[in-house]
Amino acid sequence: MKEKIIETIDDYVEDAKEVGRLLKEKYNRDLNNPKIRNRYLIIASVGLVITILIANIFTSRAYYYQDTEGALLIQAKVGRMYIDDYDYTLLVFVESDEDESFFKLTESIPSSGYTYNGYSCLNNSTLLYDDGNKITRATIREKDVCSVYFRKS
Repeated sequence: MKEKIIETIDDYVEDAKEVGRLLKEKYNRDLNNPKIRNRYLIIASVGLVITILIANIFTSRAYYYQDTEGALLIQAKVGRMYIDDYDYTLLVFVESDEDESFFKLTESIPSSGYTYNGYSCLNNSTLLYDDGNKITRATIREKDVCSVYFRKS
């Protein structure tokens, strides 16, 4: 009985080796054919582009958590964002070089040389500034525009 089981297992091993050899031959034959090789390259390139696009979509949006009261933006980017039913714009102003009472619009949160001076939102959203990470967190309940102000240090 034991010999019969061992023979059966040996037959399965030989069959698996034969299938592996046939697959290896087909794979090598496919890669030697320029048309099929080009198809593989096109498929791989399209897959890579789609992966990059999906990653870009997920990383370019603000991270947020939505509850019954509104949306909490975990990392709000400067500019205009549409999140589900919310339309949110974050503007960043820095103190002007010429006049201390004048603020000018900038495209990003300053990384050095400025200190946080406060914020204002048109529709009473709350905004928190994280100085360590140089990001803002906002809780919005409707369409809103928030402005963050920085003074020279």
